[in-house]
Amino acid sequence: MDNNLIDNKADLIKLMRKRPNQKVVIELLRKGEIRQITLTLGEWSLAEPVEFKFPRQFLKNVKKYLKAIEPHWQKRVAKYQAEIERLKKEIKELREELKELRKKLAENRKEK
Repeated sequence: MDNNLIDNKADLIKLMRKRPNQKVVIELLRKGEIRQITLTLGEWSLAEPVEFKFPRQFLKNVKKYLKAIEPHWQKRVAKYQAEIERLKKEIKELREELKELRKKLAENRKEK
């Protein structure tokens, strides 16, 4: 709408509230074609419910894209999970080492 990409209801509402009683040009992607429509916005009331639905083809394309990148993300997640486990083990070892150093420090203080 007016050179702003809108992909969610909140953004649409913000833009519409700023332009009561004004004409706006909206571009829609339908069946692979961009269509322009001109609308005149009315006064906005908070009491009026707003319903915004994405076109089916858009949702199908998103699902297709997510399905295509899923293996890539699964590999990345597995990599990071392995790294997290390694770091947890290292932290545990460092805590044990710190515990031992504190114990030795306490013993040295007792000897003095």
